[in-house]
Amino acid sequence: MQQSALEKPNLNESLISSLLDLDDVDRIILKHLVEYPALTSAKLARMMGVRENFIRHRKKKPAFQLALQKIYSTTDELLVIAAKKAAIRLLDLITDPDPKIALGAIKIALTRALNKPDLSDEDLITGYETNIELDGSLIQNVITKENYQKIIDV
Repeated sequence: MQQSALEKPNLNESLISSLLDLDDVDRIILKHLVEYPALTSAKLARMMGVRENFIRHRKKKPAFQLALQKIYSTTDELLVIAAKKAAIRLLDLITDPDPKIALGAIKIALTRALNKPDLSDEDLITGYETNIELDGSLIQNVITKENYQKIIDV
């Protein structure tokens, strides 16, 4: 028997429920750790007037670790994760029974692959060298990748 979309377990729902496991104490601990990354569990326990084991237990909770990881993640890391999820979703949409949805997904997938410029390795980095002549004029020369590296090394 097939489950309806409402009955299927959803990854986002489990993520939300795990984040809901955070209480006010967890949020206070997170706030302190973000403000003072080098803060030890012992010092944090003294600040909050609790035992160190209490802090350690809270920090071991999966919901707490997930929240801390999300806070410390950089934008680039989050974009890579989102791109992977989008690519997986796009693969699902390509095989959608609705031809309009499938065609739209195919166009999106092919756009990136077909619109890449055909560049050689030397054309990937273009640098410019600007010189000021004795008469005050500026002369700008395009430098290839090879020459560009030599200028940086000097």
